[in-house]
Amino acid sequence: MKKTLLNKLLTKYIITLFSVMGVIFTSAGQCPIVVAPIQTFCDVETPTIANLSATNNGGGVIWYADATSTTPLSNSIGLVNGEDYYADDASGTCGSRQRVDVTIYGPPIVLGYQGVCVDDVSEATISDLFANGNDVRWYTTSTGGTALAGTTILSDNTYYYADQSNPFTGCRTSRISVEVLVGVALMPTGSPLQVFCSDTQYTVADLVASGDNEWYLTNTSPNALDPSTPLVDGQSYFATTLDPPCKSAARLEVTVVFEEPNNAGSNGEIEICQLGVTGSGSINLFEALLGTPVTTGTWSGPVPISNGNTGTVNMTSLTEANSPYVFTYRVSSKACAPSTSTVTVFVIKGSNPGMDGTLALCSNSTEQDLFDSLKGDPEPGGIWSPALASGTGVFNPDLDLAGEYTYTVQGVPPCGDATAKITVIVNPEAQPGTNSTLTLCENSAPINLFDNLGGNPDSGGSWTPALNGGANIFDPSKDLAGKYIYTVKGIAPCGDASAEVTVVIAPVPNAGSDGRLAICSNEAPQNLFVSLGVADGGGTWSPQLVSGTGFFDPTKDAAGSYTYSVTTDCGTDSANVIVSIIPQPNITGLTLSANSICLDEAVDINLSGATQLANGNYSLNYSLSGANTLEQTVAVTITDGSTTIILPASQLTTSGTTTFTILNLLNPVTNCGTASGILPMVQFSVEDAQTPQLVTGGASFCENDDPTLANLTSNLIGGFIITWYDALENGTAYGGDTLLVDGTTYYASNTTTNNCGIAIRLAVTVNIELCEPLKIVIPDGFSPNGDNINDTFFIKNLRELYPNFKLQIYNRYGNVLYKGDNTRNDWDGTSNQGRKIGNGILPVGVYYYILEFHDGDTKTIQGSVYLNR
Repeated sequence: MKKTLLNKLLTKYIITLFSVMGVIFTSAGQCPIVVAPIQTFCDVETPTIANLSATNNGGGVIWYADATSTTPLSNSIGLVNGEDYYADDASGTCGSRQRVDVTIYGPPIVLGYQGVCVDDVSEATISDLFANGNDVRWYTTSTGGTALAGTTILSDNTYYYADQSNPFTGCRTSRISVEVLVGVALMPTGSPLQVFCSDTQYTVADLVASGDNEWYLTNTSPNALDPSTPLVDGQSYFATTLDPPCKSAARLEVTVVFEEPNNAGSNGEIEICQLGVTGSGSINLFEALLGTPVTTGTWSGPVPISNGNTGTVNMTSLTEANSPYVFTYRVSSKACAPSTSTVTVFVIKGSNPGMDGTLALCSNSTEQDLFDSLKGDPEPGGIWSPALASGTGVFNPDLDLAGEYTYTVQGVPPCGDATAKITVIVNPEAQPGTNSTLTLCENSAPINLFDNLGGNPDSGGSWTPALNGGANIFDPSKDLAGKYIYTVKGIAPCGDASAEVTVVIAPVPNAGSDGRLAICSNEAPQNLFVSLGVADGGGTWSPQLVSGTGFFDPTKDAAGSYTYSVTTDCGTDSANVIVSIIPQPNITGLTLSANSICLDEAVDINLSGATQLANGNYSLNYSLSGANTLEQTVAVTITDGSTTIILPASQLTTSGTTTFTILNLLNPVTNCGTASGILPMVQFSVEDAQTPQLVTGGASFCENDDPTLANLTSNLIGGFIITWYDALENGTAYGGDTLLVDGTTYYASNTTTNNCGIAIRLAVTVNIELCEPLKIVIPDGFSPNGDNINDTFFIKNLRELYPNFKLQIYNRYGNVLYKGDNTRNDWDGTSNQGRKIGNGILPVGVYYYILEFHDGDTKTIQGSVYLNR
C-alpha cells in the first residue's frame, strides 16, 4: 500500500515558551495575592475578567488593564489572548499590583485542504490527516459528536473538524474544518493497438484509454505530452489515470498505426443514343471512372449490376425517359472514411426544333425572342439563320429585317440536326407628332393647333376635347386654356399614339390703382405693392428703391412718387404710389430715475431731460423685469421733457431688483413712436426683511469657547442687519460681544440697509455644553473576510489626532508582519514585511501591536488584537 500526502510544504510550528518575568509581590494589609501569574483558558469558554484567579485577603479583588490604571475592569469584559491584567483590592491602594498573563487556546493549526492517494479507498484513514496542536482529535461535525479513531476510513470530498486540548487545564478548544479528498488511481485500460487514417493529422488527444489520462512518450518519462502533439506512425505511447490529486503509477502502452485513405477514383460519365440501346450489349462502369481507383470496392445503382468491381450493366434495360442513371462505387475500411465516386449514364434522344410559326410586330415594339413563337415543344440551344443582330434568337425591329428565320437544333450522335421556321412581319407605328406649348393673349385670333405639333405628325387624327372652331382650329374667345390631345389610330399590332398641345391664355397686364403711403421715420420698411390694391406681380418700380425690390425704407429712400409698371406679351400697365415720411418723437437726453422701496410700497419713476420732445399727451408702453414682471401701456403728459409715472404696490409683489424699461413712446396723433430706438431703463430694489433662520445645531456651544451673541449671529442665514433683544416685542437690545448664558432665550430682529424691518423676531434658546476632547478607540479584533464589515484594524480618530503615528504588527514569535502610517491603508490581515508565503494572507490568531504617536507628548502603547476570518 502506498500513501502520499500532497502538502509537501507543511511547516512544523514551534511553540514558543514565553519567559515570564518574575513578579515581586508586595502584600500590605488585605491586598490580594496572585498564585498563578500565567492563567490559561480555551476559546470555547469565552473567559471574562470574572474567570481570573487571585486570593482575596479580605479587601476584595479588583482587576485593572495596567499597573497604574484608575479604571477597574468590569467582570463581564472578555479576556484577550496574550494580554496582561493587574490585581488590586477594592480600595485600589495596594501599590505595586500583581500581574497575570492570559493565554487562550484556539483550534490546532491545519491546512484547509488535504488529499490522500491510495490504491484502495479503505487504506485512507484519520491517521493520515495532519494537524499541529496538543492532543488533537478529529470529528465529522463542527460541534458535538464523538472523536474519531485513528483507523477510521476517510470519505472522499468530505469535511472533517479538529480541536486540541489546553495542556494545563485539559479543556478542549473550538474546531477547525479541513476539506479531505481521497484519490484512487489505477492503471487505465484500452486497446494496445490503435489505428488511424493517414489523411488526417491526429494528435495525442485522439488516443483512447479509460478514465482521465495523461500521455507520455515512454514508460518512465517524467513530463506528460501536450494533447496537441502530432501522433507518429509505429510509435508507442503510455497513459496514466488521473484522479486529482492522484495519478496512477502503472502506465498503459498503446502502439499507433496509420492506414492509407480509401480511393474510389473520380466521377465519370457514359453517353449512349436511344437508338443504340435497342440492340444487345453491355457497358463496364469501372472503365468510366477517372483517377486511380482501387479494385476492392462495390457497385450499387438503379438497375442490376454484375461482375464485381468491374460493374457490368446490360444496356437493354436503359431508357431515355428514366435517364440519367447514376451508379455509385464505394471503397471502405475500418480506420479511414469511406470513399465514393459515381458513373452517370445518359441515354440521348433525337433533337426537337418545334414547328413553324408567325410573328407580327410593330416598328416600335420591344425585342422579342423568336423561340417563344415556335410551336410544339422545341428544345433550347439551337441556332438561328440568318443570324440576328443580338447574336441569339432575340429579334430587334430597329436592327433586324422582316422575313423568314430558320431554327436548327443539332442532333447528338447518332441523331441528326432538325429545323423549323418563323415568318416575321413588321408594321409601322402611328405618328402623332411631339408635345408643344402655345401661349396666346385673351384677344388673339383663332389658330390651327395641328401646325403647333412638333415632329412630323400623321394627318387624319382627332382632338380631345373637341375644338369649338371645328377641325384643328383653336379660338381663344370660345375654347378654354388647357391640354388638347391629338390621337392617331395605329395598324395592329401597333397601338394608337398621342401627342398634346398645352394652350396658355395670358391676361392683359394689371399694375393696380394709384395709392398713398404715410410712414414713420423709424418704421420698418413697407412694401409699396400693398398700396396698389389688386395688381399683377413681377413688375418694376421707378425710381428704383434702395432695397432693389418694392420695399420702401424711410431711413434710406426719399419721399415722393413711385411708379409701378407691369409688361407682358400682351402689353404694359402702370400705377403710382405717393410716399410721405412722418418724423418720430425725439427723446434725446431722456433719463430715468427711481428710489428703492420696501415691499407693499409704490414707487415713482421720474422721466426728465427729453427737451427735444414736444409737450403734449403720449401713450407710453413699459415693461418690468427681474424680481417683478409686467408689460403695460399708460397715458402720460409730457411737459418740458419731464413727467412722473407711479407704479402701484400691486405691481411690485416680489422683493429683489426690478428693471423698468420704456418699450415705446407713441404720438397718438401721428401714430409714430420710439420703438425702434434705444430702450431707456432704470433699476430699483424692492426690499423685504425676512425672519432669519438658525442653522441646524446653531444654538449649541462649548463652554470653554466663551461664546457671544456674535457667535450666535454667525449661525443665522437670510439676515441683513441683526439686532438681539431680551423680549419678543420691544425690550432692550444687546451688544454683539454679550456673553451667552445657558438656557437663556434671545430674540433676533432683521433690518435691511433701507431700514425695512420684520414684524416677527426669531427666538433662540442657547445650550452651553462642556465638550470632551476626542480620544482614539482601539478594537480588540477584526474579521477580514470580504463582507465589508469590520474588514480592517481601524483605530477611530487616530489619523485625525496623531497624523505622524507609526504602527507595527507582530506575530507571537516576535516577527514584524506589518508596518503602517498615515500614508498607508489600515491593516487588512496581510503581511507587507519580510518574506511572504503565497498571497501574504495571515492565519486566524492573536497578533501584537506597538503604536507610536510621534506628537512629542503621548507615550507609545502596546496591545494585542484577535484576527478572525
